[in-house]
Amino acid sequence: MLRVQDVMTTRLITIRHDQKMQDALDLMHSHRVSGLPVLNYEDQLVGFITEYSILELLYDPQVAELSVGICMSKDPITVSPDTLLSDVVGKMVLHRIRQVLVTGGQGELLGLVSLRDLVRTAYLVRLEERKAAVAPIS
Repeated sequence: MLRVQDVMTTRLITIRHDQKMQDALDLMHSHRVSGLPVLNYEDQLVGFITEYSILELLYDPQVAELSVGICMSKDPITVSPDTLLSDVVGKMVLHRIRQVLVTGGQGELLGLVSLRDLVRTAYLVRLEERKAAVAPIS
């Protein structure tokens, strides 16, 4: 059974809670990511900012000057590295989210699992299953 630690992304782009929403938009665009973990000055996870929050900039340009801490999701969904991928899928479907943050025993940010990570993993697993099904028996 595959677990979060097998597929999670560990090289994360993060943002501080007191940075501006415009900074979040710039980071998301330049790094081609759809969400940013939000950290405080002690590098503790305090929230998550997503493209949905950024969309507000289209309708209210003043949002660009607000701090990320005001607009972020303050209780992001988290999992541990040993969580089964099937449980992650369940959380994503239940909460209608595209990313789940991975935290350690002390709540420290370790990584992220995205919908894209799960789809890529499903593809690779199915590919291996098909190869095994047609492999000659020796």
